[in-house]
Amino acid sequence: MIMPLDDDHKDEEQRGNDLAKKLFQQLEAGAKKAAAAVADEDPNALVFDADFDTLREMCNKTSVVNYVGMVSRPGVHLFGCYMEHKFYPPWKPELNKNFQLHVVKWPKEGPTMEWIIYTVPVVDYKFIEMSLRATNEFLEDPGVRIANGVPTMFSGDDIETFPVNGKNTFTIENHPDSKVHKGGSDVVDARERVVVGAILDEAEKQGE
Repeated sequence: MIMPLDDDHKDEEQRGNDLAKKLFQQLEAGAKKAAAAVADEDPNALVFDADFDTLREMCNKTSVVNYVGMVSRPGVHLFGCYMEHKFYPPWKPELNKNFQLHVVKWPKEGPTMEWIIYTVPVVDYKFIEMSLRATNEFLEDPGVRIANGVPTMFSGDDIETFPVNGKNTFTIENHPDSKVHKGGSDVVDARERVVVGAILDEAEKQGE
């Protein structure tokens, strides 16, 4: 059971922060290796600053479904972390190969943001709903929801649509009733770090 964040649980919060930081350090360290794997047409590689033409080709396959979320959006990391470790655990390669994660920067010009694309087999759509429900239960918040379509940026009179935008691609966004929209973003974000830390800790034990 995930305990509420209060003064008696600062150590647990810090542990979650440290483990989450460790994960991102591992992702950064593996960037070059991932890029080389993509060059060898490895469909399961982690991609940074990916070529969007390649991504579109991979993500537009009718056999998969994609979910796009801003890296900094509370709940997006937990949604993917829970889904992978629950249904496509890294210690079971035969399952994990069906979970793809791509990290990209967009838009390419002007202020850019990092986005995550989670890609799974379309036949596993039920795992998405289960992961969404679990994410929001852990956050004790309406948290995140899946919206039709892909992210759109407005700059003056210009409108830019996220480059991976097939009919099988959706957006992970914060629910209108989430604390994120009511000044409680730090609380939701802190809980997310605690839960992600616990998931990664368990994953390390499974992988031993």
